[in-house]
Amino acid sequence: MSNAQNDVIDEMIQEAEVSPIPVEEVEKTLTFGEAIQEALSNKRIARIGWGTKEEYGHFEGDFLHIFKDGKDHNWIVSKGDVCEEDWIAF
Repeated sequence: MSNAQNDVIDEMIQEAEVSPIPVEEVEKTLTFGEAIQEALSNKRIARIGWGTKEEYGHFEGDFLHIFKDGKDHNWIVSKGDVCEEDWIAF
């Protein structure tokens, strides 16, 4: 492809404000602190690394719980939970 053709394509892309290359949507990840703020707003939180939304954290009253294996458990937060930055809220 010539430089002129590339210039025309670039101009068309800029005018259309789209890319010819499909862009995969990625969920915005959160720090643990940000995820806790979301949980305080009655959202569920989970790590992308868990690979499922069937396990999640949430507040039940004043306490943080983790829903796993079909029931709630008291969540004892670990250093690993706090240090990870692949949290999502839903």
